[in-house]
Amino acid sequence: MPALLSRPLSNSRFGPALVRLANMGQLDKQVGPAIGAWRYNSTISYWARPGRPKNRTLTWEAFCKQIDRDPDWTDEDRAAATNTAR
Repeated sequence: MPALLSRPLSNSRFGPALVRLANMGQLDKQVGPAIGAWRYNSTISYWARPGRPKNRTLTWEAFCKQIDRDPDWTDEDRAAATNTAR
């Protein structure tokens, strides 16, 4: 994890919640390679509502390309993460 966060955020709650929703059939999960700002992980999970087309996964890197933004952590991202961690 990038050193920019010294305290855990509520992200630690999202994973278990996503898993519970998937176990109840409310979400589908797909695992793929971690890219962009999350490339320090080897894999990342992609979540969607059931019934979504299996071939339409939008990665962070692809999304960033669509909106003409750098897929890596920016100074603005670091500032926002620091402010929300308080």
